Amino acid sequence: MFQGLTAGDCNGSHAVDTGDLAIMGGNWNKTGKVWADGDFTNDGKVDTGDLALMGGNWNWTKPLRPRTSAGSVPEPATLSLLVLGALGLLRRKRT
Repeated sequence: MFQGLTAGDCNGSHAVDTGDLAIMGGNWNKTGKVWADGDFTNDGKVDTGDLALMGGNWNWTKPLRPRTSAGSVPEPATLSLLVLGALGLLRRKRT
């Protein structure tokens, strides 16, 4: 049964790593298994098809927050340049 996780993530940690591989290894070639046991193909058996899906996502981790362009914060260097530019314009107006 699919649990909304990435193929290879048996334990729901939002990462595909050695913990998941250990779970899969413990269920290798066994039948009657589900996603949490390492059956990512949903055929009831943990086998090479499941291992291939895990391998394709090896070392994957869920990002901490989604990347969006809306509401992004400029880098500190950019802010420094803006401040220096504004000071330069103010000084220029005085002379």
